Amino acid sequence: MQFGTFDTKQGFPVQIAFLLSCLLMAAFFVSPALMSIAMSGILLVGIFSYRSFTAIIKADVVLKRLSLLFVVLLLFHIAAWLLSDNMQEGQRKFFLKLPFLLSPVLWVVFARFTQTQRNLILFCYIFFVYLAGTISTLVYFMNQEYFDALIRSAKPIPIFFGYGVYHIQFSVLNAIACLSGLYLLISLKSNLQKPVYYAVLIFTVINIANLHILSARTGLLGFYAGLFVSALVYMKNQGKMKYLKFLPLLLLLPVGVYFLSNSLQNRMADSMEDLDTIIHSKDANDKSVAMRVEAWKNGIALLAEHPFTGIGLGDVDAEMQRKYVERHTTLIEQNRKNPHNQFLETSLHTGVFGAIVLFLIFVLYAWVQRKNYAGLWVVVILFVSVFFESLLERQVSIMAMSFFIGFWIFNEEDTELNLSK
Repeated sequence: MQFGTFDTKQGFPVQIAFLLSCLLMAAFFVSPALMSIAMSGILLVGIFSYRSFTAIIKADVVLKRLSLLFVVLLLFHIAAWLLSDNMQEGQRKFFLKLPFLLSPVLWVVFARFTQTQRNLILFCYIFFVYLAGTISTLVYFMNQEYFDALIRSAKPIPIFFGYGVYHIQFSVLNAIACLSGLYLLISLKSNLQKPVYYAVLIFTVINIANLHILSARTGLLGFYAGLFVSALVYMKNQGKMKYLKFLPLLLLLPVGVYFLSNSLQNRMADSMEDLDTIIHSKDANDKSVAMRVEAWKNGIALLAEHPFTGIGLGDVDAEMQRKYVERHTTLIEQNRKNPHNQFLETSLHTGVFGAIVLFLIFVLYAWVQRKNYAGLWVVVILFVSVFFESLLERQVSIMAMSFFIGFWIFNEEDTELNLSK
């Protein structure tokens, strides 16, 4: 994306933001405190560069509209916080979500990163995903019988690295790491030194394998949906729609991996049991998808009471539990989860208009990145994932979503790569 005479000359603050971005890539898996420190520093650099932000949104009308949507979403969340009966919980959730609500501030930083810096950030990210996933996969194989029994009981394979990222969030992070590796391998193959190229290749192949072995369905679905959409948009933009007939061949990858992965086979068997539970209205307890469906029904019933104002940021958890009791749910108390759908969760927090604004944010991000296939792939991964998981309710997914959803907007190759020949 070009911005005419927009000055991208770096200063010391942007270099600090680059170092903090590399730290953030590790902090996703190592420390929530480091996540907060790194993201706060990056946001501060963006905030103090407000004049550059003005230049960016003046240069691109879509980014201007996108920034206005974020302002509206921020105002919705401030109102939802102030209208909460439980103000303390409302405050906690507001500040938890603040990095995403301030996402446009990050654009200033991304616009000033060189291609070298972006590549180094991605390399750090791919490496730490590789570490977390590989250690967890090795633990799985060392205790395969035990974990396969867990999978058949609709339980996850835990992530054994750092503080232990929740498995669904990790699957989404891994999906983004897989596409990041493919982006570096395909787009920059001729520029990367051989040791760097082979390191990225090894990490990416192992990350893709780990994605399937650890077999959290949300990340897998997002990964393949993003691959399909990006391939389709690429063929349309390049006038190669005649190759559309070969697109079903992409199905061979997950099918082939399915026969190679016992954990994935067990997860699919569990999914079929889930489906049977939903269709025949059986007991949903300890059935992952069936419990989600029950949570969706409960959330929709609660939203019907306050469709336009929502419940408030601090009150949704308590009100969801009240509604479960009122509807005489068959779920035991420990299985009475929150909506597990970000659009529904945002509706409960702010009213349906807040969810509509969030949906439009995804639409405009996709439009901005329609010719940047890695960026589009990330948007699709996150868009698919928020239908099955509330990504803006946990710190790691909020931070990752805030960072990566706009990371590729300004992705222009420069010829002076530190990783180049």
